[in-house]
Amino acid sequence: ALTLAARFGNVQQVAALIPYEARTRSCRLETALMWAAENGHADCVSLLAPLEAGLLDEDGTTALMHAAAGGDAAIVSLLVDKEARMTDRRGQTALMFSADGAAPSFPCRLRLAPGPS
Repeated sequence: ALTLAARFGNVQQVAALIPYEARTRSCRLETALMWAAENGHADCVSLLAPLEAGLLDEDGTTALMHAAAGGDAAIVSLLVDKEARMTDRRGQTALMFSADGAAPSFPCRLRLAPGPS
C-alpha cells in the first residue's frame, strides 16, 4: 500500500503507512521512494528519503537515478546529498541518467551538486 500511495503522490497515506511499510520492496526490489521520485512527488520523497535513500533495486538503480532520468530538479535536490556518488550495476551514475533523458542544462546542475564524502 505504501508503494502505491507514493507512486500516486498521496502524501497523507504515505505518512500514515511509513511506520508499517517503510523499506519494503517490490519483487524487483523497488521502494516507495523510487516510485515517488520517478513520478515527481516531492512531498512523498521528503517523507521517505530519510528512511529509504541509498537502497538499490534489482538493477542497482537508486531513487536519485529515477529522478535524474526524468529531469526533476526538485527531487534531485532532495536526494543528491544521499545518493550522488552511487552507481548502478552497469557503473552508471545519476549524472549519466540525467544526460540520457533530461533537458540540456539539467546535467550541469547535477554535476555541480556536492556528493557525500
